[in-house]
Amino acid sequence: MTIAKRWRKKPSLTGLARVAEPGPRGSELRLGEVELVRTIYTNGKLTGNPAGWFWVALENPEFNITRKNTCRELVDTEEEAKQKAKAYIDNSFKAAKNQ
Repeated sequence: MTIAKRWRKKPSLTGLARVAEPGPRGSELRLGEVELVRTIYTNGKLTGNPAGWFWVALENPEFNITRKNTCRELVDTEEEAKQKAKAYIDNSFKAAKNQ
C-alpha cells in the first residue's frame, strides 16, 4: 500500500488569533500524518517587506529532507509556492531512494 502526498489547508484560527490573522491560510503537504512542508502568507507589515507567499520544509531524516525556509524568496501566489515546495520535496525523495 502506498501513501500519497497530499495538500491540506491549515485550519482557521479561532478567538483573538483570528482577529489578528495576517491574511489567507496556508497549506501543509503531508505524507499520511507526517507534515513535510507548509506554505505561509506574509503581509509584510511587521518587517516592512512586500507581501507574498513562502514555504518551509520541515526536517525529516527518514525522507532525506533538510529544513529550508524561503521567507526571503517570496512569490505572488500560493500555487507557485506549492509548486516550488513540491519540487524540493520530490528531489529529496529521489535522493533518499538513490542512497
